[in-house]
Amino acid sequence: MKKFLISIALILAPTMVHSLEAEYNRTIDGDTVVISLLDQNIPAVFRDKIPVRLRGLDSPPLNNYKNCVKEADLGLMAKEYTKKLMESANKVEIANVSRGKFFRVVADVIITTDEGKNNVGDLLMIKGLALKWDGKTKKPNWCMAPYPPSKT
Repeated sequence: MKKFLISIALILAPTMVHSLEAEYNRTIDGDTVVISLLDQNIPAVFRDKIPVRLRGLDSPPLNNYKNCVKEADLGLMAKEYTKKLMESANKVEIANVSRGKFFRVVADVIITTDEGKNNVGDLLMIKGLALKWDGKTKKPNWCMAPYPPSKT
């Protein structure tokens, strides 16, 4: 029975949600932030100033006027909104951490504010500043996105 329980735990371990507390450093763009993990048991090279791409979404690129002005405007709005969310957080955590394309860290970024606990990616999508994206399909066409984004 003991071996059975250990086997089940090992099978389920990759899908279990484990969060790591972090400190916000800066925002790169709407879907990428830089954080430092607070766990001092993690070597500094893996802990300090780590860029983290928000899991499961895409926000418009910055300064990409070659496609359309709207895309660049939305990119700046997404960056500013992400920055505002991160700066308002009393607590920052990352969960569901993995490696994505180009060996980037991909994770859910969870913030706790006076209003409660929220996934930053979900808030960006609600606001219309990010769209669901699995990282495997073609990126969204931001020139065709609704504009202006939601005011909620």
